[in-house]
Amino acid sequence: MDNEITSERSQFLRQEGIVNHNRLQLPIVIIGAGGIGSMTIIQLMKMGVGNLTIYDMDKVEEHNLPNSFFPLQLIGENKAKAIASLSNMFTGIVPKHIQEKYEGEDLSMYDIVIAAPDNMETRRSIWAKVKHTNKRLYVDARMSAEFMDLYFIDPNNKDDVNFYEKHTLTIMDVDTIEEACTARAIIYNTAGIGSFICNAVKRCVNGEMNPTRLMMDYRNLTLQPVYSTKKD
Repeated sequence: MDNEITSERSQFLRQEGIVNHNRLQLPIVIIGAGGIGSMTIIQLMKMGVGNLTIYDMDKVEEHNLPNSFFPLQLIGENKAKAIASLSNMFTGIVPKHIQEKYEGEDLSMYDIVIAAPDNMETRRSIWAKVKHTNKRLYVDARMSAEFMDLYFIDPNNKDDVNFYEKHTLTIMDVDTIEEACTARAIIYNTAGIGSFICNAVKRCVNGEMNPTRLMMDYRNLTLQPVYSTKKD
């Protein structure tokens, strides 16, 4: 038992000066466990997040493998269940996993909500449950080929809300950039998005400011943070 306690305390020793893992025990939900979601989940769990819930109804398919964290052996498994089992392998913790599509369920029990679905309809459904609440952080993550677009929103800050709704919620699925089938996703983009989300969670629990929007163009190696007009 003593060895287990010592192991738990020493596991995060090298990052304690960056973020105390006890601060990462707040309830977090991530909706979508595909390329972005799977990469984010593993990084969050290895960073020390201990109270994570995952939503996804889809199964792992062969074309998912190159830009996600799933191994060949898990083809055909539900994505939420599969990434939860991998999290257990890496951390000894099985996050709660809901093998269903998110359809407007209550999100009031979560302090941080991360949206990584594959359609705008689900994003709007999530936002309807998050807007004007006292969430500590709402993350909307999306990508296209070598471009990432992240929103880090305080749902109770009117400037953040106005910025987010002006820039993103009017977009329809048919309006998004449609890349060729062979140029839709690549692993360094999904992995990079996961790392920026983890950094945003760290900044949130440490009381550090996040940008309102963060865009990365890997093709031209440009990183652009944007802040809403006012931060309370």
